[in-house]
Amino acid sequence: MTDCPFFHFLITTEFNGTTLTDSCGNTLQESVTFVSSYNTPQPIPFLTSSCMTACAAPLSITLSFSHPIQNFTSNLLSIEGGLVVGMIAMTPDSDPSSQSFLLYLSPQTPFVSVINITLPAAVTTDHNGYHNIRSNTLSITLSLTLA
Repeated sequence: MTDCPFFHFLITTEFNGTTLTDSCGNTLQESVTFVSSYNTPQPIPFLTSSCMTACAAPLSITLSFSHPIQNFTSNLLSIEGGLVVGMIAMTPDSDPSSQSFLLYLSPQTPFVSVINITLPAAVTTDHNGYHNIRSNTLSITLSLTLA
């Protein structure tokens, strides 16, 4: 199974030369095409950072969701080599259908050179009870300064 970052399905059904009859007995014998679109109701998280290589700590990371979620805390993140030292919930002024968090990370030890961060699937929900899908994995290389 391929891990898709966005779930959008387009379903096309064609009835060529088929007679369609509705519940009132009306028939249609022309070629007919029905197109239906479906978007996943699950919150889709996406991690970004303005610095990916030779970054100085603390790092700033943005975690964005496709629509608002509930009960998010930084301990839900899976982080290798780093620690969250601060978090700010961003107010969705321009797009109330989404939600973002600004996270600040520091290396776990002075000798860490890479921090990997991801949000696992099904750790938070939206107001309808739908669990999030897994986020992308962000891998950031730090600039080490040894004294």
